[in-house]
Amino acid sequence: MNLLTQKVLKAILENYEEAIKILNKESFDVYSFLNNEFQNTEDITKNNLYQFIFRSFYRLDNAGLTSELKSRYFELLQEYRTKPIDLKAICLDLSNYCQTKCGTWYIRNHKVIGRILNLKLKW
Repeated sequence: MNLLTQKVLKAILENYEEAIKILNKESFDVYSFLNNEFQNTEDITKNNLYQFIFRSFYRLDNAGLTSELKSRYFELLQEYRTKPIDLKAICLDLSNYCQTKCGTWYIRNHKVIGRILNLKLKW
């Protein structure tokens, strides 16, 4: 695991209790559904219901991301489900896509990358 990945994971682990305190039961139910569906779906790139709920729950549709970037995002989520996360490679890959509909070429919302990590962590 590279240094950047270690730093991000450390920050998540140090702050997860505070984050849990502000979530409601519905959030846990949806999160649980997403995790179960992720584990039980062979290829999430073909599961439109999963993608819709995921995008809604994590507000990816509200981030102004292009359809191409969201499609690539789910391809990466599928790709990294069976191998170690490489944040640098993911960021570089997604940087090839127009990040927002208004044409901004930087990762405006770092949370987008964190969503991939979220499904790989075991609490």
